[in-house]
Amino acid sequence: MTRRDYLYLQFSGIISFLVSACKHESEIKPEPENPIAPPFKTLEILSIIPYEAIAGESLTVNFKAKNIKNVKVELINNKVDALETKIIDSTIGFYKFQLPMVLEKDSLFSIKLSGDGLESIKENIKTQYKHPPLKTIEILKIEPQEAIAEGKLGLFFKTENIKTVLIELRNKNGDLLEIRNVASEDGFYLLSMPGKFEADDLLSIKITGDGVIVAKENIPTFNVLKISTEAYPELKLLGGFQKISISKGDIWLKRISTNEMKAFSGQCTHAGCGIDFLKSDNLFYCSCHGSKFSSDGLVLNGPASLPLNQYRCQFIAPEAFKVIH
Repeated sequence: MTRRDYLYLQFSGIISFLVSACKHESEIKPEPENPIAPPFKTLEILSIIPYEAIAGESLTVNFKAKNIKNVKVELINNKVDALETKIIDSTIGFYKFQLPMVLEKDSLFSIKLSGDGLESIKENIKTQYKHPPLKTIEILKIEPQEAIAEGKLGLFFKTENIKTVLIELRNKNGDLLEIRNVASEDGFYLLSMPGKFEADDLLSIKITGDGVIVAKENIPTFNVLKISTEAYPELKLLGGFQKISISKGDIWLKRISTNEMKAFSGQCTHAGCGIDFLKSDNLFYCSCHGSKFSSDGLVLNGPASLPLNQYRCQFIAPEAFKVIH
């Protein structure tokens, strides 16, 4: 072998080695990068306030959530009935449940929070029964005790745990005469009476509020007859008598003084017959059975045993007055 051949072989070996090394270098794979771990999520109930569930009040759950956007909050009874469910923003960190007004005896509650596959539960929350506030309405009085046409009727009442009441005034036929919502704290309302009542009408007042109803019934009614003495000269004289007819029958009027008038029923108290005034004897006489009454309506002779019924009279001007009948 010549020197030339020897050098060629050496050079070829070096070239093959370099090519092989380069090829091996290109086949080396890069080491894989570490994968990014998902964010760590937590959901935890921190506390409930108060420690017991009290009927009609609120129950607040405080919690913390990490890497959870929304959570579902549930209030569950021991029958596994969901009393309240809500999806809320977890960043708020609390939720307030409104408890029912009435809770079953010895019942237990659970609060469950869930979100993104995580759950947190607070169980065996004791309940405390609380009676709902007692609500009452009471009519204290009406003033006056009868309804007078064109007048007012003052209604005094008191309530407990009721904010507003509805007041209704009706006649004996059930017709609505007045209706009004009134603040309970007022404790008073002034009812306006109509200009005229039917004969022997009776009124009723009903007060309602929050399911409570009270009523005042059989309130007697009276009409008003306005009279001017200019139309009846006899009534200008002291001691003068005058008969006037109204829907209830006759009325006998007697002038007592400058500012006083008396009004007597024209019916005998024995059997309801009509009576006359005998001016010559200065007394009332019943022609049916002979009863006699003084000019002041007192019994003088039977068979009547009760004095004549009287109506109220009120002067409204020097020579004008009204009879409440």
